[in-house]
Amino acid sequence: MSNERIILETRGARKEYISSYNQKCLALDRVNLKIYANEILCIIGESGSGKSTLLNVLGGLTRPSNGEVFFFDHRLHELKDEELARIRNQNFGFIFQFHNLLPEFTVLENLLMPLMLTKDKKCFGSITEKARVLLRKLGIIEKINNFPKELSGGESQRVAIARALINEPDIIFADEPTGNLDAKNRERIYDILEEVNENFSSSIVIVTHDKDIKLKDYKTKTICLKDGQVI
Repeated sequence: MSNERIILETRGARKEYISSYNQKCLALDRVNLKIYANEILCIIGESGSGKSTLLNVLGGLTRPSNGEVFFFDHRLHELKDEELARIRNQNFGFIFQFHNLLPEFTVLENLLMPLMLTKDKKCFGSITEKARVLLRKLGIIEKINNFPKELSGGESQRVAIARALINEPDIIFADEPTGNLDAKNRERIYDILEEVNENFSSSIVIVTHDKDIKLKDYKTKTICLKDGQVI
């Protein structure tokens, strides 16, 4: 590993849910995991293995039932909701399988949304230029005024990647980012994620069931999850 600085870590992370039948379901079982600066981590596993639950715990979207989660010196599992929301907005970026683009807003407006929640409106010009730069780098600047319904699946996913980058996050979480794409677009999205890692120095955590995922070996780590445990 070129950079041994740990930015995110779980210690004995365990997550239980109560099913509709009022039974306890164990989604994560004592997971110990370290994510390093500028690393790409692939979490692979079958449906129901606990992949998305682990990503949600790592990203502060849900709290572990037991165990600890550290982001630098922040104890994520102990933070108040507003503190956790601030870290998610300022330090984390999220890419989801279904893009979650707001249909009534243009590509540019979808990108600006996370920043407009936290930035002074006087910064609007510089924020807009930042969005343009990202769209240009991702090869979709010509779609800046289009609405989501006017985009292809691959274009929508690139917009979602740009939105995840707009706050210059320390780490990006991608939950099945190529699940709805054909083989050509899957390969292109993985290429873009590698470029993001190289050019923006963001660590990337990819959750996927795609065992044939092909990324650069020298800075990529792959773990397999089964029944909520790293195997």
